[in-house]
Amino acid sequence: MFFLLFNSFFGFTQILSGIVLDETLNEPLPYANITLLSKDFGATTDEKGKYIIDIKGNIKDTLLISYLGYSMKKISLISFRGKKEGVLNITLREAKEEIDEVVLSVKKTKYSSSRIVGGAKKKRFKHGTQFGYETCVFIKNNKKKKGKLKAIRFSLKENSNSIFNTLPTYYRVKFYALDPEKDKPGQLLSYKDILYKPGNNTQNVKIELGEDYIMFPINGICVGIETIKPSRVVTPGNSMYTTAPTLVWVHSKTPNTWNSYRGKKWTKNKRKSVFKNKLYKNPLIQLEVQYRK
Repeated sequence: MFFLLFNSFFGFTQILSGIVLDETLNEPLPYANITLLSKDFGATTDEKGKYIIDIKGNIKDTLLISYLGYSMKKISLISFRGKKEGVLNITLREAKEEIDEVVLSVKKTKYSSSRIVGGAKKKRFKHGTQFGYETCVFIKNNKKKKGKLKAIRFSLKENSNSIFNTLPTYYRVKFYALDPEKDKPGQLLSYKDILYKPGNNTQNVKIELGEDYIMFPINGICVGIETIKPSRVVTPGNSMYTTAPTLVWVHSKTPNTWNSYRGKKWTKNKRKSVFKNKLYKNPLIQLEVQYRK
């Protein structure tokens, strides 16, 4: 009897659910990120802004809620102690004033024809990841001249030979200025929600950006690719899975890549490649750039 009581008390799940909304418009925010501060565990809202997360064993932790173009919010979970189920609706405030000023400046300028910058097409390999992780690569501006982005290109490969359970994924594209003092991605350069929904096959992707007026800074730009869980996908109860189609990567002499989980702190990837022990690995991302006349 004691074992059954002990097991029922500590074995139950603690489910927290709700909806994430725009504070002003009261509209749902699809594919927003919700994560625990102390560990890389979280959830994604669906197309209607709804989420569900198991907070069992983490009642002393804090939720971090983030969405592109909105101020992050932190919420303590302690008030849900002892509750098997809880409802928490969350509102986020839009924060795009600084971006509006940058966009206006880019609009007023005349530009030359476009050029391609970014990763060289060396030996390629695929590198899968899990939902919620964002990879950000720095693309240097060798001309040291301001410009704007016309398009982004990257490649995806199907992942049919993985030994893990393979789940379909979406990708969200983001653009940041480089913070040279802290050596990491800094200010967002665009708040447009660029969500790419691939099929499961190998493909070369090109996304037009000409009407978004995204700045290409003098020193270069950080391009983030975040792995987003589609609403229809159910993740397994363990971490033994990967996503598809996967990004194509190449080797580099310098570490130019950072990783983040659901909006948390950036970590620079300084590990050498398992394929080339003297080189680093970076996602193959290229940009079409127009420079100022």
